[in-house]
Amino acid sequence: MQVRAVGKHFRTPPPKARRVAKLVKGRPAQEALNLLQMLPQKPARFMFKLLRQAMSNATQDFELDAENLIVANILVDQGSLRLRKRFRPAARMRSARILKRTSHITVIVDDRGGTEQ
Repeated sequence: MQVRAVGKHFRTPPPKARRVAKLVKGRPAQEALNLLQMLPQKPARFMFKLLRQAMSNATQDFELDAENLIVANILVDQGSLRLRKRFRPAARMRSARILKRTSHITVIVDDRGGTEQ
């Protein structure tokens, strides 16, 4: 059974978040939590919270065992660009827009088959 947790409008660019997601994808959930806690990148903090939330959803709502969960997938999508616009002076007295990118992150955990006998 797959259980997911979704977070939107995280203040991190999607390419940087995808780099962290590649490190965690396919690992056991407890091992992924430990890894995310030690990584210095900013997206790791967001993914740590979402993974913990997904594990909590699995144990509370679906009564799955936390030791049998693996990180099936982490999806990182482009968020909105309109939340934070900044401007920088450019050549010929113009202004150039600085885009502060956001990400939508979805963490999907899966039961390893701990219910099979």
